[in-house]
Parts: sequence; structure tokens; C-alpha cells
Amino acid sequence: MFASSPAGSWSSQDTEVTSSPILSVHNPQSPEMELISGMKSQIQQLQLEMSLLRDSVKTCLDANASLQQSVHRENRLKRKCCVCDKTQVEAVLYKCGHMCTCLKCANELQWSGGKCPICRAQIIDVVRVFFDTRT
Repeated sequence: MFASSPAGSWSSQDTEVTSSPILSVHNPQSPEMELISGMKSQIQQLQLEMSLLRDSVKTCLDANASLQQSVHRENRLKRKCCVCDKTQVEAVLYKCGHMCTCLKCANELQWSGGKCPICRAQIIDVVRVFFDTRT
């Protein structure tokens, strides 16, 4: 019989053969092969799930970018006064900071003791805002 010495070399000895965990490549039913097969299957499943998640993330990012562009376009077109719905928004109401009215409506609200149309806060002052029309 051959046995392994601590140094890693093989020598002939007259000892009994003891069973040791040997990976049996020829026996497809061995527990080790079943374990390896199961792990391969799990790895393939995880790779498939990762691929699907990457696709989902990409779809979400694309949808988010598209939505942001749409909102940006809509906001540029929508900046109409919430009081008269005719003139472009051009005033900030102080103290709440809402920017929802044209200058004319903001001043009329302030002079009449009106309140912010959004939060109903008292209007202490009106500040005219100038937009950069290049964007």
C-alpha cells in the first residue's frame, strides 16, 4: 500500500487502507459531485437574476431620465400664474417663498391683504423674478 507522509511524498507501507474523502469524478452520484452540480445551478440562477436586475435598473434609469426631460419641458411651458392663468409666473411671495403668480396678481394679492394661493401664508412682500430665457 502507498500512503502519504507528512512531507507530502508517497511511500510503501503495510497498513490498512482507510477511507478518505476522495472526489470521485467517475461517480456522478457522489455527494461531492452533487454539491458541485447544485452550486453550479445556483450560480447560473444568480447570474440570470443579476442580468434581469441590470435590465430592470437600466429600464428604470431610462424612464427616470425621460420623465425628468418631460417635466422640465412641461415646467417651461406651464409657468402660468395660478391666479389669472394667463401671464407667466414672475413673482416670489415673501414670506412663504412660493413662486406661483404673475407680478400683477401678486401685487393685487398683497395690497388686498390676500394670502398665498398655495399655502395661505400672509404675503409680506412681492419679489419680481427674472428667468434666464436661454435654457
